[in-house]
Amino acid sequence: MGHWNGDRDCEFAQLNSLLVDAEDFLVAAYRAGSRSRGQRSSVGLNPGVPTLTGNLDEARRRAEALFKKEKELREGEQGMAKYQAELRAMQEKTARLQAVRLARDAANQNSALVKRKVLAASRPRKHLLHRGG
Repeated sequence: MGHWNGDRDCEFAQLNSLLVDAEDFLVAAYRAGSRSRGQRSSVGLNPGVPTLTGNLDEARRRAEALFKKEKELREGEQGMAKYQAELRAMQEKTARLQAVRLARDAANQNSALVKRKVLAASRPRKHLLHRGG
């Protein structure tokens, strides 16, 4: 988990490499004249063009898998960003509510203390009434 950014960079590099390979394969297949679906190229069809060992369906499947994986990675990053934003909002709301609760409790405690002092001041003192004796 601590190497998430490194893993992601490595995965992007790997996906980019696959994309370049798939693109090169499709370009070479087009230049070699193998335009019909699934047809394999012949050796020596066009000089200077690499000989193809796979077929177009395989290249298309690999390219689609690559694009799907890239899309999933983007969606995952967007989902993580949304999750983190919601988490921050919840933490801020919790902190705000805690501050309000603490202020309310402090105000209630102060008002209770003031009420006790007012009541104590309004009561007659017993020790003054029963003196002398």
